[in-house]
Amino acid sequence: MKDKVLTVSIAAYNCERFIAKTLEPFCGLKNIDKVEIFVIDDGGTDNTLQIAETYRDQLGESLKTVHKQNGGWGSTVNYSILNSNGKYLKLLDGDDFFESENLDDFIEFLEKSDSDLVSSPYVSFNDETGQVVEKLFEYSDIKFGIDYFTEDVCQKPSLISMHALAVKVEMLQNNEISLPEHCFYTDNEFSIKSLINAKTVSFFDKPIYWYRTGLAGQSISPEGNSKHYLDTIITTESLCAYINDNKQKMGEKKAAYIHDLMCGRCGVPYSKFLSIPFNEKYLNALKEYDEWITENCPEYSDSLKYSNSKIFDIASSCFRKKHMNGYKFFSIPFKAKALAKRIIKRRH
Repeated sequence: MKDKVLTVSIAAYNCERFIAKTLEPFCGLKNIDKVEIFVIDDGGTDNTLQIAETYRDQLGESLKTVHKQNGGWGSTVNYSILNSNGKYLKLLDGDDFFESENLDDFIEFLEKSDSDLVSSPYVSFNDETGQVVEKLFEYSDIKFGIDYFTEDVCQKPSLISMHALAVKVEMLQNNEISLPEHCFYTDNEFSIKSLINAKTVSFFDKPIYWYRTGLAGQSISPEGNSKHYLDTIITTESLCAYINDNKQKMGEKKAAYIHDLMCGRCGVPYSKFLSIPFNEKYLNALKEYDEWITENCPEYSDSLKYSNSKIFDIASSCFRKKHMNGYKFFSIPFKAKALAKRIIKRRH
């Protein structure tokens, strides 16, 4: 029997600079007894947990600090799914935070909800300036407080965003959803797996998640893209395999949407390769990936032979970044895969 409404899983690897800001919105909640907060120190070496423990008096038994060996972001999610006592699970990175003014209302909304997914608006902001970068409010055609079939609204972008979702724990556990460990870029995999298995979704009308951008070394930064390039391939292959094994769970509309989504996702290893300094190891990995995707997922591989605006958008975004070490002189309007294939052929 779940005795909490909401489990918050905070991935807090070396987050001593941010963890206080992350925990402060939970202080003073009238519904704090309905929340459990996992602060998971994933093998970090700083004072994150010690700082978190200073909030013990304010958060009481709702605060659960966890220190474990490093297993990557996915391992913190896996831990929380297995150990959750909540009705819903919402993920929170240790350098982000929730909107305190809306949190009590959100908890009460979740308590009444029976949807597999609950989606809410979120805000992204720049770490250095504090300036709001984007507000995702996409609910002009949505009625709040009612259940929708995910089959009917699956194309809402928030349904594949970790920042927008709260996911029913029972659904996660019953479908044995887990993420690859020791690997970056698994947040999107969590959202897509949840969408595949979810039958219903409801929408909350106030923003909850504040997502920090512009941090040096972030996984989506130029440095992160270069350092963790191989993880892009690992997570793409993992997600492709999962979708192939679970096609029977999707109706026609959802299957078509996931197909279109994955056509773009499968192009990411090619476009990212072009946006980072040349690396022979990465080139060989890309060649192996190209062979794997062609053999195991021809429906995605075939689509990459043709113009695909999603791939163009990804490539364009990468090429516009600074410090591209010579790649920035490439023009954008060409196929990322075709160019990558030419590079592969020249090197082998």
